[in-house]
Amino acid sequence: MDASDINLLDKDRFAVGMPHEWFTWLRQNAPVYRHPEPGGPGFWVLSKHADITAVSRDSANFSSDVDNGGILGLTEAERAPVTLTAKGGKSIPLMDPPAHTPHRAALEKAFRPRSVMTMEDEVRGIVNRILDEALQRHDVDFVDDVAGRITLGVLGTMIGSDEADWPRLYDLANLTVGADDLEFAEPFLRDLASPRAMLREVVRAGREFGFAGLRMLPLLRKHTSAQRRGFLALYKGRGDLQAYALGLVNVRRAEARDDLVTKLVQADLDGSPMTDQNIVLYIELFLTAGHETSRTAIAHGIDQLLDHPDAYAELREDPAAIPTAVEEILRWATPVQYFRRAAMIDTEIGGNLIARGDTLALWFLSANRDEDVFPDPFKFDIHRTPNKHLAFGGGGPHFCMGSKLARLEVQILLEELTKRVPELTRLGPAKPLRSNNIHGVKHLPVRLLGAKGE
Repeated sequence: MDASDINLLDKDRFAVGMPHEWFTWLRQNAPVYRHPEPGGPGFWVLSKHADITAVSRDSANFSSDVDNGGILGLTEAERAPVTLTAKGGKSIPLMDPPAHTPHRAALEKAFRPRSVMTMEDEVRGIVNRILDEALQRHDVDFVDDVAGRITLGVLGTMIGSDEADWPRLYDLANLTVGADDLEFAEPFLRDLASPRAMLREVVRAGREFGFAGLRMLPLLRKHTSAQRRGFLALYKGRGDLQAYALGLVNVRRAEARDDLVTKLVQADLDGSPMTDQNIVLYIELFLTAGHETSRTAIAHGIDQLLDHPDAYAELREDPAAIPTAVEEILRWATPVQYFRRAAMIDTEIGGNLIARGDTLALWFLSANRDEDVFPDPFKFDIHRTPNKHLAFGGGGPHFCMGSKLARLEVQILLEELTKRVPELTRLGPAKPLRSNNIHGVKHLPVRLLGAKGE
């Protein structure tokens, strides 16, 4: 193969599985590669662990700020809807220091190791309650019936949402993260089939976006029909999640509780409060990125343990091996395939001249298969040490704040699952999400055979 075979904008290719052969070729032949963009300037693809780590840690010269394009979207057509549906707000990943620093500090305490460990009993209770129900059914979709319910349950508890709301939040999170996948977008699009429903959404969009929405119309006309469908789904998912989040904010302003929303409402940013829209975007971030990344890691981990029953049996025999297995699951899964950066200076990477304003895509999933860092990188090895994976980013100010919580969720699930379920049986293949950003798994049918007495 050669570079002409690679099209990282082809989401249909990702819907049938990760194109690892593309990234293997890039690492070996063009580790810093200028990818073409239809009607646009193109973008740089970074595929090596060292380059991605260096750029991730240099926030002064490589920006994540939404004002410079943000972290999602390889092209202008992909970035514009994400920016528009933020409605002028900024969440933590979309800020650069120094503005980023006090916003992160307002939440960081809740995700420090000591704080996360105080949640162990609560997380374990959620895991076991969900396993109780799964073991009564035996045949489950491990994504929807187990992994997703665990991760959303933990986050729903942290923000103090009513448990009755969790199924609706789960569907909206799926719609937001899976906006480019028809399985998630189609039900909403069917609702727009009637002229009355379409008029309702047009009026709502005009009220929410105003002139910014009008500026979006010429770009939407340039989109393919699939891109327009994705925008409508993203608009619906983000809009309803943000409306729900704003309701929580208003309630907490009237009555404080011991939860994350109250901490955000009461945050002191160098003498100023956090704006309502930024709080809303942080809550949305918890319910989408925080939920989806842990769910994806769990799903890929179970998928691999189904393929490696000897590894599952070993974890049952030796629970002390679970923490190392968690790290390998995170490496293997790499829930976020890439994040974007904007070059703020003219510079050079790997002998390639990068111009100020250029887009760089940091492909963490490729870094986690880098042959220079991981011996036999396509082997799932629960004993892999060291394991310097970039599943939570390449370090620097944007290193994932929820990494300790994600590890705790995966570890507790493995501890309880291996105690209670002697055998896992695959009932069908894992179904990938149609996305070139999230390495998602939509479905994973599994039979759980409980221990005697379960």
